[in-house]
Amino acid sequence: MKRISMIATTMMVLFLWSGCFDKKASCSDTQAKELVHNLVSEKVAEDVGLYLLLEDAKKEKAKKGKDVDNPFVENMMLIVLRPLYQTQKDQKGTKAHEAYERAKKHVASLKFSLDNIITTSRSNTGKQATCKATANFSDGKKVVASYDVDYQVSVTDDNKKILVEVNTMKDVTK
Repeated sequence: MKRISMIATTMMVLFLWSGCFDKKASCSDTQAKELVHNLVSEKVAEDVGLYLLLEDAKKEKAKKGKDVDNPFVENMMLIVLRPLYQTQKDQKGTKAHEAYERAKKHVASLKFSLDNIITTSRSNTGKQATCKATANFSDGKKVVASYDVDYQVSVTDDNKKILVEVNTMKDVTK
């Protein structure tokens, strides 16, 4: 009887212990939320950097007496600046890089929260979850930018890493 009790206790301990290592993907996992924060912040910084570069270009054109308040002119400037910005934002010494660095500092100064997290689907193994949430950036007083984010959380087979991929990001700032 003592031996059966010992075997049952050992099996229960092994069962509980093995459960500790079978990590499931969770949309609200702290590490997953931090990875979403990093990915979303990078994209927001890129967008803000482009906007800052556009504002700098508009100031230069205004100094030369050119009309920059026309929406058509602004759209044309964005068409020209976007590819320039994408190719030069990582090249030190360029205006695009300076704008991008200013944008990264600004975004880093904002408080981030990932709210309204919903798990929309989960794989049969539990190793992948598809998620929706609202990413908010605030200046401490009010939300200054808000995005609906669709992302996927995966746990590696060895349960050592959590991987996150942001699929879509839609600006819903009011």
